[in-house]
Amino acid sequence: MHPGPAGPGPAELLVAGAALLVTVGYLAAAGRLRRRGDVWPRVRDVSFAAGGVGTAWATLGEAWGGPGVGPCSGPWGGPFTQHVVRHLVVGMAAPLLFVAARPLTLALRALAPGRVRRRLVSLAHSGAVGLLLFPPVAAVLDVGGLWLLYRTDLFAAAAHRPLLHGAVQAHMVAAGLLFTFAVCGLDPVRRRWGLAVRGATLLAAGAAHAVLARTLYSRPPPGTGFGAADLHQGAQWMYYGGDLVEVGLAVLMGTAWYTGTGRTGARRRRRGPANEVVDRAGRGTRRPSQDSGGRRHIMNTTARTSPDGPTRQKRLVIYLNDHLAGATAGVELARRTTREHHGSAYGESLESLRKEISQDRQALVRLLADLDVPVRRYKTYGAWLGEKAARMKPNGRLLRRSGLALLIEIEALRLGAQGKASLWRGLLAAAAQDSRLDADRLEELLRRAVRQIKTLDSLHARAATELLFPAMRPEPESASAAETNTPS
Repeated sequence: MHPGPAGPGPAELLVAGAALLVTVGYLAAAGRLRRRGDVWPRVRDVSFAAGGVGTAWATLGEAWGGPGVGPCSGPWGGPFTQHVVRHLVVGMAAPLLFVAARPLTLALRALAPGRVRRRLVSLAHSGAVGLLLFPPVAAVLDVGGLWLLYRTDLFAAAAHRPLLHGAVQAHMVAAGLLFTFAVCGLDPVRRRWGLAVRGATLLAAGAAHAVLARTLYSRPPPGTGFGAADLHQGAQWMYYGGDLVEVGLAVLMGTAWYTGTGRTGARRRRRGPANEVVDRAGRGTRRPSQDSGGRRHIMNTTARTSPDGPTRQKRLVIYLNDHLAGATAGVELARRTTREHHGSAYGESLESLRKEISQDRQALVRLLADLDVPVRRYKTYGAWLGEKAARMKPNGRLLRRSGLALLIEIEALRLGAQGKASLWRGLLAAAAQDSRLDADRLEELLRRAVRQIKTLDSLHARAATELLFPAMRPEPESASAAETNTPS
């Protein structure tokens, strides 16, 4: 018998349509990010698109051997084998491709600060999502659902009931995504469990999946009449195909762990030994990123429940709003400097700096939204007015700009870039303790700030040489000769 109703039903159409729609949305968000000047690897676009196309193909595609084929008459096997292969695509391979593309990180970076973004952050850090993303719970929902499907009468019942078949399809997709998301731990959520918990869960789930494939090799799902050859081929696909996807999961998980460990080591080297803390038992040193239990959400839970939690949050609000005020003044200053020197030798470099400084301010606004920090608009308005008032400083001329203004403005921009680099560096050090801080994004912003400092240093040296110490022009040869021939 065929494992489902003939032809795609409403559930299959809904799953395929949702997969293609989400893929289009992902590619649009990635394009928006790149147009804004941010970096987003194109390999992630390819990964997500492959997952969307694979999901649509597996849910809508015609049976490989054609409808009404015999138990093992198609070139790829009978109906049970085809069902198993599609299960591998929809429930295992496609979720791996989706999660590897880090869709939640992209959404948080692409969405503008506002209600939608705040709700997404609240949902990602909610207790219910945290429970579902506990790796053993996600594994029970995924692999336990497969055992329930293949070792009870549910499989046979779903073949004749379209609504039940659609519910099984939806559960297979959702459970596969949930398990892959929980095990990989790539996107910022309430809590990222340690490698030991996720690795042990992956091994246990892989073993349970392999045992299920072995049982199907000898005994078909209850209430079905698949041929022995079809059953054996489908069980082999489930066994070896599941192993292949699980190896991919392990590679992705190990790569993320290795990359994160390298970033943590680099941050420790930058901070030096001053941040080491001796534990209570005096057994050596540890750092905040090595705290037991992987408590990466310390700032959004402990900071609010500890006695000095409100004080810490108040400090964060003041600190980030002060930097936002400085960023506002920096954007205005960069805009004015670029406008005044448009078409000059400095114009192209100043225009590039202006765009990056504006993007950095937008990134800071999004960071305030991630950390639930309100924007103190009186500070930003004050910084805007302060930059306008600074234009009236004495510069040796009454009605027009002095050539010295360029040198002073470059120095002011460099001070702003240096303060911005200190901000990103400090938040990067705290990223190991707070999952709301995206370490990859902060490293990218820090590299950009350092690059801006180097560019401004080069512009400053050039302007100082041209404005303060211009090259001495040699006297004309005719004038020198006339002075020589003048009688004494």
